[in-house]
Amino acid sequence: MDTNSFKYVLEKNTELNNHIKSVAKNNKILKICALGGGPGTELLAITKFLHKQQLGFSVSVDFQLLDKVQEWANSWYGIRNTINDTLQEMYGPDRSKWPIIPSGNFITCDVTQPGTLRNAGNIWGQDIYVINYLLSEIFKDDPGLRQFMREISSVAPSGSHFVFIERRGSMWLQRMKEIAQGADLIISESYESRLTKDSDELPEDLGDIFVKLSPIRKPRLTCDIVYSIGVKE
Repeated sequence: MDTNSFKYVLEKNTELNNHIKSVAKNNKILKICALGGGPGTELLAITKFLHKQQLGFSVSVDFQLLDKVQEWANSWYGIRNTINDTLQEMYGPDRSKWPIIPSGNFITCDVTQPGTLRNAGNIWGQDIYVINYLLSEIFKDDPGLRQFMREISSVAPSGSHFVFIERRGSMWLQRMKEIAQGADLIISESYESRLTKDSDELPEDLGDIFVKLSPIRKPRLTCDIVYSIGVKE
């Protein structure tokens, strides 16, 4: 469900859609950072999105995943490797003919601890930051997360987009707005939708890591979502 939520926003939000296409066309590289991103399914979402767009050129996607649960690293690298294998089967070994060339890293980092940012690698110059179900995962209104977001936003490049996706509910919507405003982001109006998982996705596709972590962190199969887009001036 995490995959489908982000892919839905990519396809439905015109501003974000145009931002991605503009960056891809001008730079041939797209930099994305998922904060508290769990298994890294956002990479799968952007791959599906760019494959569907058929831009006519190859886009390198540098994907950074930050999460304090080290075990998700196996899932992230597994997803990346599966995408590479699938694209090679579809387009052949010449990567210049692929619509997307995935790369990046899993970085162990607690997004409620701003002090860990010094060890978080190069996450500053991103085109897109994804905050996907993170607020409801943490649940409490954590001041450490607010400070973490302020520090990232303070050095984010002008025009970078922050994609907030949450469970539908007034508490989460209000918190998204407050965090975005506290980070000096221009926040869009909110949008709501009910989603179900794509027919070609199964939770078990995450492999052994799903079996180990499913008792405490189950992938979402259906969800009512609310989302907003924050932009750094």
